[in-house]
Amino acid sequence: MSLNNFFPEHNYICYFSAFPNVKFTSKTGGELQREVGQQHSGGMEPPENIKGPQTVGQVTLTKPYDTILDAAFEALVTNAINGVVDVDQDLICQPVDSNGIPNGKADTYKECAFVSLRKPDINKGSSEAAMIEVIVQPRFMI
Repeated sequence: MSLNNFFPEHNYICYFSAFPNVKFTSKTGGELQREVGQQHSGGMEPPENIKGPQTVGQVTLTKPYDTILDAAFEALVTNAINGVVDVDQDLICQPVDSNGIPNGKADTYKECAFVSLRKPDINKGSSEAAMIEVIVQPRFMI
């Protein structure tokens, strides 16, 4: 592996399979984790590691809010959180080059359940960009 073979943080896009045009610009979480316990068999032998199943942490996504582009996505997430629909979505986090062209293997978080949706804050005097945030719980990652 070359020392120059890396991707800056801004060279990723994340989107849900049913909404490929709703591209998130920031992602945190989604770490792979596993519980590991130790069992002592007695005597002076070192303990044995007992590994639990692998889990994936919650993923938080944010992006600048677009009232037209985000409307259908926002409606689906709201209905999913309120229990109106039972829909899990696959989340794809794709490395891209500086022109936005996919470059490399994407991380895919499978069967993500929507946990929360935060709409933009309203502040008439603010010059900050309006952001939308969604938190999902993936079932597993490939």
